[in-house]
Amino acid sequence: MTGKGREIDAEQQVNFLRKLDFFHDFDDHELRQLLAVTTWLKLPGNTQVIQEGALERVFYILVKGTVAVFKTNPETGERLALTTIPTGDCFGEMSLVGEIRRTAGVLTTSECFLLKVEPEIIKTSNVFLQLKFFQRFCEILVTRLIEANKRAMGHEPGPAPAETPPRPIPRPQAPSPPTSTPAPAKPGPARGVKVSALPPMPVATGRLVAIRMQRRIEGVHALAVNPEVADRIAPFLTGSDQNTRQFAELISLDPVLSFRILQTANSPFFRRTTPVLTVPHAMIILGTDTLREVLQGAMTASETIAAFGGLPKRLGLAFWKYSVVVGRIADLLKEVLRINLAPDVYLAGLLHRIGTLVLDQLQPAFYPQLLRPGNDFGRHLPEAETEFVGADHSQVGSWFGRQWGIPYPYQEVMNYYRLPQKASEHVLLVALVHLAAQFTASRGIRFGDVEETDRPVAESFAWMLVQEQHHAFQEANIPDFVAEFEGELNKGWNDITCGLA
Repeated sequence: MTGKGREIDAEQQVNFLRKLDFFHDFDDHELRQLLAVTTWLKLPGNTQVIQEGALERVFYILVKGTVAVFKTNPETGERLALTTIPTGDCFGEMSLVGEIRRTAGVLTTSECFLLKVEPEIIKTSNVFLQLKFFQRFCEILVTRLIEANKRAMGHEPGPAPAETPPRPIPRPQAPSPPTSTPAPAKPGPARGVKVSALPPMPVATGRLVAIRMQRRIEGVHALAVNPEVADRIAPFLTGSDQNTRQFAELISLDPVLSFRILQTANSPFFRRTTPVLTVPHAMIILGTDTLREVLQGAMTASETIAAFGGLPKRLGLAFWKYSVVVGRIADLLKEVLRINLAPDVYLAGLLHRIGTLVLDQLQPAFYPQLLRPGNDFGRHLPEAETEFVGADHSQVGSWFGRQWGIPYPYQEVMNYYRLPQKASEHVLLVALVHLAAQFTASRGIRFGDVEETDRPVAESFAWMLVQEQHHAFQEANIPDFVAEFEGELNKGWNDITCGLA
């Protein structure tokens, strides 16, 4: 195999690597160190990278281009395509685990830049670089193992290339009535809540200037944690349960707990040069003792809060369920569309309404009015928030996220998920969360925003943004795709709402 020429300089190579999810927590100095102990390859299309049956201790990171994985029919010699691998992915990683023969071949399908990694050479590098590299490598192996297990159990589709047409989604076969799309609930008082139990209507303040509203937000330090999640997390904080994977999953069920550990991991104390974008990564950065301290602090502070006017069973659980479902649907959309993004799409969906919890602390009497007969808050919630609290939850969420150092991709989702056309840097991420919120609302799961159910999902402007940003989706028929995705939601609805009240 040829192609070791370095037609681009070291700085350009660093720029390439910086854009890859594999290296999202590496700083420039570490990337230069890595380039010194790896081999940069530039290969033309139709070049064989891995020979089927070969015995070698090498794996590759695809910096740019696409490659095809194939197996050869021993009788006919015909190559059978298994899958394609897109930019940013790695392959041949099992060779780092042990000396085993290659079970498939790999061929470039376009001009490619690859990083060739040999474990014996990596071991000669700085010990901290080795630790970070192999930690990232282990994260990828674990993620692939989890995805393989889910596919084997029939829970989720497997990962797919970003620049290939979206995989066909099978239409559901006569879904049973319980899993069909529920009719949107009409606004009005919730059952079991007496009007006399509601707090008085707050006094309208009108829109406050941004600087004044931001100063009010600076006084908010405690936000409401889902009490059911807090109860389930308690054994992990005492050390009586040490299932790390389940611990991470429970944290990811609550917006505030996820927000707090993400905020702490990105704080100046840890001196990160690149943002921490996921809950599992934040847990690793914090370590066991700091993680427990942060979670315990958030949960203890939450106990002093009368969330949603003291009516959490109605409003709080509705909010927390809505947030998780939006995150799960956004993540499913990403998988179905075969989109690769560095930020965690589920986390973006989970956090997109964090501003609601901030507004609830600024004016506790406001959101309970959603339960009052005859009010029109739910139909025009952002306008009502501005009139009675001073700003809407989108603005407040983005200000709050910026104040606490949450990575910018999530700030942009908080600010623009309702109007994705205004996003500038993370358009695709914002569009996915916007669409997920619409799918969620159309199924009767929402927190206010009744107007979201008035517009068919297929007519959302966000689909145009997806087509502009994701070339593989440009020729898709939107109404047909939405119908098929609704079918997929019907089939997987029990999994999407699993563990939610």
